[in-house]
Amino acid sequence: MEFALGAILLFTLIFGIIEFGRLIYAYSVVANAAREGARFAAVHPSATWGEVEGEAQALAVGVLVTVAAYDVDSDECTVSVTITHTFTPVTPFAPTVPLSSTARHYLEVRVPGG
Repeated sequence: MEFALGAILLFTLIFGIIEFGRLIYAYSVVANAAREGARFAAVHPSATWGEVEGEAQALAVGVLVTVAAYDVDSDECTVSVTITHTFTPVTPFAPTVPLSSTARHYLEVRVPGG
């Protein structure tokens, strides 16, 4: 009887740790995809929304990401990319968590002949 009660707590703790690790991994991937999408858009300022989203998705291993916002500000010479993902846990008692990350990058300046 004691093992049955203790096992419930033990397995809840173990699965909670696993889900938390998966959540941290998903957020890390979302943040990296935002940085890489902003870097791609800074190097290619005429890139379309689909190209930036394709680059971000190609680098997001194991996580389905979408570009929520993509903006090129010519006045400040910056580009910003916002990536979103909804984390769905495997365990049924944990709620879904919306993840989002925004990255800004300065546009690349190409020197003629250099």
